[in-house]
Amino acid sequence: MLYLYASNLSFLLSLNQADYKKEFLRLILLCLAGVYLLAFLQIILHEAGHLIFGWMTGYRFLSFRIFNITVIIENRRIKLCKYKYAGTLGQCLMSPTDIKTGPYPFVLYNLGGIILNSLSAVCSILILSFPLQISISFRFVLYLNLFYGIGFSIINGIINKKARIINDGTNLYELLKDKDAVRSYYIQLSILQKLMKGMSYKEFKDEIFGMPESMELTNVIIGWHKILEVDYYMDLRQWERAYECLELFRPVMHKISRALQDTILLERLFLKLMTDGTSPDILSLYEETKHILNHSTTDMQVIRVKLAFEIYRNRFCLDNNYMEPIYNKLRAFQDYPYKGEVRFCQGLIRDVLKKYEVV
Repeated sequence: MLYLYASNLSFLLSLNQADYKKEFLRLILLCLAGVYLLAFLQIILHEAGHLIFGWMTGYRFLSFRIFNITVIIENRRIKLCKYKYAGTLGQCLMSPTDIKTGPYPFVLYNLGGIILNSLSAVCSILILSFPLQISISFRFVLYLNLFYGIGFSIINGIINKKARIINDGTNLYELLKDKDAVRSYYIQLSILQKLMKGMSYKEFKDEIFGMPESMELTNVIIGWHKILEVDYYMDLRQWERAYECLELFRPVMHKISRALQDTILLERLFLKLMTDGTSPDILSLYEETKHILNHSTTDMQVIRVKLAFEIYRNRFCLDNNYMEPIYNKLRAFQDYPYKGEVRFCQGLIRDVLKKYEVV
């Protein structure tokens, strides 16, 4: 590292004043553009890493998202959709080819993004290590790429079970320590593929209930598997069974991720709206969840709960003028990549409208 600093200093000293000004101006422009462009590049590299290593280990492509632009394959054609999961910059989802038999490869698929981010940082170090005559501007790009490569690797690799968004490192840690989590992980990826094809949760009985009863809910992957069970019962309108599943989380709420906590609170609110429209718990649950409801504008499941509460809150003054924006919000999700989830949520909202006698 000392050699790198010394080489940069000697290069600066070797420039005359005109060259120095030119290089300085170029550096300023690169600072403005490079900070964003290189970060964007690292996001693409990270998701491409999941894609490459997933493909190498037998996974099939489902979707590739950068920010809110999602690429899917539909009827053998590339299709662009808009979808954003709060707290994430990108996502590459792939499906296992076979979940009936093991072993289940998952290490390289989960580490693929970190591997490519790290390799980009190593490339910067190697170029900077050679005594080459390169401009200050290019050196800046290399240092910035080094910073981002290391930063993305750390952010995505550090284990933090209580973070709102579970990163690759935590995911891998949970998979390595529990064999039930590995099979659950494969099942969840296969369900995503079916949701994209238009199937809904009530059609996943064999997948959802093919796991042991005594699974550890503090494992984030197994926790999300239990949420699939909640969705299954809600799809069948078995509200009490859905609520019983949520109650299993109560003793371990302080040990699970914030995203899972948020989902549990939202579903408790929705189930109260569907089973007991006069309960004082509804307003207290709303106070606990309103920061989630007001923050997320693209997650269909969150919007479902938000619309349900709006219908409940304005149940005595609902008319066509008020209902039209709600219908528009539901129609706006026709390009949502998970068509089965759209069916699921729209069906539940229709039930809310019937419950509160809205025609």
